[in-house]
Amino acid sequence: MADTCTVYILKSNMGELESWVTVDAESMYLLPSQQSNFLITINVPSNAGDHDYALFLQFKAKPKHSDYVHFDGNTQWIIVDNSAPQTPTFTVSPTSYTVFVNNWSSYDIRSASYTIYNHSSGINGIKSYTIALKKTDNTPVGSPLTKLAADNNYYTFSQLSANTGYKVSVTATDLAGNVTTKEIATSTPPAPPSSLTFSNITYISATLSWAASAGATGYNVYKKVNGQPSVLVNNSPVNGTSYTINNLEPNTSYTFF
Repeated sequence: MADTCTVYILKSNMGELESWVTVDAESMYLLPSQQSNFLITINVPSNAGDHDYALFLQFKAKPKHSDYVHFDGNTQWIIVDNSAPQTPTFTVSPTSYTVFVNNWSSYDIRSASYTIYNHSSGINGIKSYTIALKKTDNTPVGSPLTKLAADNNYYTFSQLSANTGYKVSVTATDLAGNVTTKEIATSTPPAPPSSLTFSNITYISATLSWAASAGATGYNVYKKVNGQPSVLVNNSPVNGTSYTINNLEPNTSYTFF
């Protein structure tokens, strides 16, 4: 039977981190060409400050009939991160029935060094973002959405109510689980007016009427002709629900909105 070899992990060489480390077995017997793994658990003390701690790993082997053999050591870095990320930045763009949240971003100085070399873990030290919407009375609207930092950084909340106040929040979570949240208040504008009708049509004028839109304090009327860009017709917002358009060209097709 082939001689066995005893392999040891040298906890005493780990320096100040020795007390943090638990190893499933500090030595194991191996046959020639056999492979195995040591399971190392690192228990970071709750009072450990933000710092990059060096963990020196070294092994030695004792063949059954010869002296100890030491292997080259390897240093692993333990990044302790107790600090919250920077407050997220993002933009909010409402329409009558949607709120578009765009370009959220944050940064965590402690975790960032890890994501530089481990791209799959996050970006700029941030693991994920959680986007949430609620009404002004803090009633949630739908469920929060969590996206990895590597995902696209935009989202549209849809099927909302027109002329309504909302609060949008973005929470950044770093690799250590620390979080920072920013909230922006916004309001959807009134719904576009409905039931547009024409009356009093002459060869140079027409009156456009519409149903009032809740929350609207004024209206603008635009016209398009022959595929040209739209043009604002009124000089100041219309307070009522009708407007007479003059100076039209006879025998011409117009689009009004």
